[in-house]
Amino acid sequence: SYLDAQSVEINCATADADIYYTLDGTDPSSASTPYSGAISISETKTLKAIAIKGGDVSAIASATYTIVVPKSVDEIWNEITSDGPTDAYVWGYVSQADVSGNNTYYISVNGSTEGNQLEIFKGDNDGHTISKGDKVVVNGDLTIWGSTKEFASGTGKVVRYSAKGAVNAVVVSGTATKNTYSANETFE
Repeated sequence: SYLDAQSVEINCATADADIYYTLDGTDPSSASTPYSGAISISETKTLKAIAIKGGDVSAIASATYTIVVPKSVDEIWNEITSDGPTDAYVWGYVSQADVSGNNTYYISVNGSTEGNQLEIFKGDNDGHTISKGDKVVVNGDLTIWGSTKEFASGTGKVVRYSAKGAVNAVVVSGTATKNTYSANETFE
């Protein structure tokens, strides 16, 4: 899953091979879109590609790119039950930071302690020091504990962080937003 559009390049080790691709999950052929440069994928799509040279056709390479659009605290508020949702992406501004000294903080749609506040209990801050007013996107499993709506203990992971401003990309485990694959290999 990705939070941003992806720029995908396709190449083939066979010199002068023509590459064709589809974005609708159908198998490509010589009648499909010819590849001419990086492909921007801004919504969930399955990319399939082949290379052709003369009468030879490569195996089909395939990858599904899932683009996630985080919901605000207010947008997801009424969906939260004791059973989820799970694997949710939620954005908000930190309204209370390090409440109990164990990486527990609250986010709301505007950073206020008035209205809906979602607790991130024992969250994974991805190395960031979380402060009041920071804008974050958190991924994890939502639940209700007592009367508190929260990310279940230990599941709330900051996947985007901006100190009191616009959200900037966080590089996670060295994953880049640009991927290059050979047309005769399986996408991973």
